[in-house]
Amino acid sequence: MRARSVLSALVLLAGCLLAVAVTAVATSPQARAGTAPPPPSGWTTVFSDNFAGAAGSAPNPQNWFYDIVTATDTTGASGSTSFSWTVGGSSMCGTANVALDQPTTASSVQSTSFPAADATDGSTSTRWSSAFSDPQWLEVDLVQTMTVCQVTLDWEAAYATAFQIQTSNDDSSWTTIYSTTTGTGGDQTLSLSGAGRYIRMYGTARATQYGYSLWEFQGFASRPSAAIVTAANYASSNSVQTEATADPCCTDDVGYINSSSWLEYTGVNFGSGLTGQLEVRMASDVSGTDIGTIQFRLRSLTATPFATVEVSGTGGWQTWVDTTPFTTSTGGNFVNVNYFRFT
Repeated sequence: MRARSVLSALVLLAGCLLAVAVTAVATSPQARAGTAPPPPSGWTTVFSDNFAGAAGSAPNPQNWFYDIVTATDTTGASGSTSFSWTVGGSSMCGTANVALDQPTTASSVQSTSFPAADATDGSTSTRWSSAFSDPQWLEVDLVQTMTVCQVTLDWEAAYATAFQIQTSNDDSSWTTIYSTTTGTGGDQTLSLSGAGRYIRMYGTARATQYGYSLWEFQGFASRPSAAIVTAANYASSNSVQTEATADPCCTDDVGYINSSSWLEYTGVNFGSGLTGQLEVRMASDVSGTDIGTIQFRLRSLTATPFATVEVSGTGGWQTWVDTTPFTTSTGGNFVNVNYFRFT
């Protein structure tokens, strides 16, 4: 039996809460090589994988979930097949309006009573209105490059029947990421995808004799669904050992953690921001609850922890559970860890 010391251990993350990449996520799985067949009539392929890897290799459970389906006919004969789908490294559309109160300009205004900035001020009682001619545009500087996944347009009665949503990195060359000639006005929510620092509505045909008028222009950007840091992939450490794990998620866990242990991870980024949820995959043969803590700090061993995870016994050194943060625990015995998940 392994002896464990009384401790509170530390995980140091050298990263940035506002960065846009995650470097510690495991790569996608590989299996037998082949070519994905074309979809049947009426279907569109949104994801495929040619599995160009060693024959017999299996999906990595950190990136894929998989299952087996068995079918039985009326004679009792049966057959089975496996299927899988990816979940790691995906993105979701954020809920924060990234255009809100950002620098906003327009090709023209009807008068000084209807400035461009009124379309991004968060108020549905103020609006931008253009001159009574085509084309016209409204542009927002997002300050940094973002991948825009949705745009919401709240039109006044003077709306566009034909318009485009465009993005640009330099405020000069524009890429169209949405286009229509059958605009309906009212509130329009557009699902789209395109990267750039600048985004604009470019109107080419008006529904009325007046100009183009928007109560609000809103933009939403993609963000990673989760950042997973494999515990054994540390850049440096003190007083720990790695060992083979029985957990399907990983190859090795980090064990033999004691009161002087710490782990450092570099290049750990949280996309558009850490919203407060953190899971730790852990196992402990020490019985009881509140037997120790894991603290998470940014950039320095002496920084104030941004999360403190409480540890309780799980029933064995290879009996794995996911746990979420507590913020007041101190002291205790300790634990093995396999990964940390930030969302």
